[in-house]
Amino acid sequence: MSVGELGRNWDHCLADSAVKLGPIAFGSGMGLGMAYFNCQHDFQSPYLLHGNL
Repeated sequence: MSVGELGRNWDHCLADSAVKLGPIAFGSGMGLGMAYFNCQHDFQSPYLLHGNL
């Protein structure tokens, strides 16, 4: 395996890892944001009942 081929393989692996980590970070950020919003809402109106009637 030549040095150029090894470099291309590393570049491909790093790019693939970055693409896969991007959606995970985005999804985690959205999940944390939604949880924060729900907790903030609960603390601002603690006497409202949540759920189906």
